[in-house]
Amino acid sequence: TKNSVLKSYENYAFSSALSVLTNFMVELSSFYLDMSKDILYCEKPGSERREAVLYTLYVLAHDLCLLYNPILSFTMDEVYSFLPGHTKISPQLDDMPKETHVYSEKDRQEYDAFLKLRSLALKALENARNDGVIGASNEASLQLAIADKTLYEWLLGEEKDERARLFGVSEVSLSEGENGASVFKSDLPTCDRCRLHKGDIQEDQEGHRLCTRCFKALGE
Repeated sequence: TKNSVLKSYENYAFSSALSVLTNFMVELSSFYLDMSKDILYCEKPGSERREAVLYTLYVLAHDLCLLYNPILSFTMDEVYSFLPGHTKISPQLDDMPKETHVYSEKDRQEYDAFLKLRSLALKALENARNDGVIGASNEASLQLAIADKTLYEWLLGEEKDERARLFGVSEVSLSEGENGASVFKSDLPTCDRCRLHKGDIQEDQEGHRLCTRCFKALGE
């Protein structure tokens, strides 16, 4: 994305640069930012996972500020002033960000396969809401059939909570087969803090029903 934007600027193709940035922002919002909300809201402050998300968001804010700067210079100048740790008085004086990692074609294919599966799951969740099966995604137990063996093994190797977070639900079960998604209402109890349905709910001294993660976050 960065190289594409910079190349467009070099050729004075500002509309092309804006199109690349817009597409990136749409994907960022629909996947990473959506997935990260649970971590930001519910993980213990100072935890490694939460700090990793905060760092990623900072890098995104910094780099996007610089990449949007040639188009929205006054707005990005104001944004830059609020970024902690900036080394210049203005984004016009800072260096443009460079690509730090080049993904292989195999990486891109695997990521595209995941996005297609996630899109299929989101459509199934939308249909389940419309049919009254669930009220919100946090109530959902998602069953996925996966044709891609590499994708199946990768998801199977993830922790169950991480797997659920990737799809924005409380539970995800996997099977091999033609790609498909089925949605059921989870019969597990609800955590009063994160609102996810979990099998490890316990009560604290004040009678709140909390999952293990939230119990530790509040108790430590």
